Amino acid sequence: MHPHCELNLFKKWPSFMEKARPILKNLKSPDINLLDENLQEDATNYIFFKLMSCKMSPTVKVPIKENGKKRFYKPSIVESQNSFILHVTNQSEIKNKLEQYQKMHLSRGTTFQPLVIAVGPTSKDLKDFYVAVESVLYKVDQLLKAVDVCFKVIHVTNVQYPLECLSIWSFIQKYFYNLHNKNDKKISSVYCFISDLTD
Repeated sequence: MHPHCELNLFKKWPSFMEKARPILKNLKSPDINLLDENLQEDATNYIFFKLMSCKMSPTVKVPIKENGKKRFYKPSIVESQNSFILHVTNQSEIKNKLEQYQKMHLSRGTTFQPLVIAVGPTSKDLKDFYVAVESVLYKVDQLLKAVDVCFKVIHVTNVQYPLECLSIWSFIQKYFYNLHNKNDKKISSVYCFISDLTD
């Protein structure tokens, strides 16, 4: 669909980390101190994605159905992080978590969106990575590749970004892939972060 930008995430990620580190270190988050630790590449990337969710916290209200009535709620930062990259401690936890995720969407009247899954006992020790599309798991060998595959699946299948993590997916679309669509939601935190990175 967009052959000119297929490798953009990998090409731009190192310089992004360098520019983003001092900006993200100003956030109030328990994950900040992990940026100074000598972690494996996937763990460091995971921390960056979690902090990006803090920097661009959810602003879009998510519609849900309760007792046949529709209402709106604002997702928390943790919900945003988990709908972008779901961290589970072991392989056996994946099926249960995906079933919970599907039930949640069914009860809300929303659809299951492609999801990145990171497996490891802690966020500092991640072992395996998957992209979940409905009930099918696609195994990939690193977190950044999982995010790239998930982004492309969303676009190829023409589904919307999950509203809980709309900000972070919109940022990835605009900053890394340089894709701009006329129907994109204007999210101020996304444009502010991009501006901070280009100053």
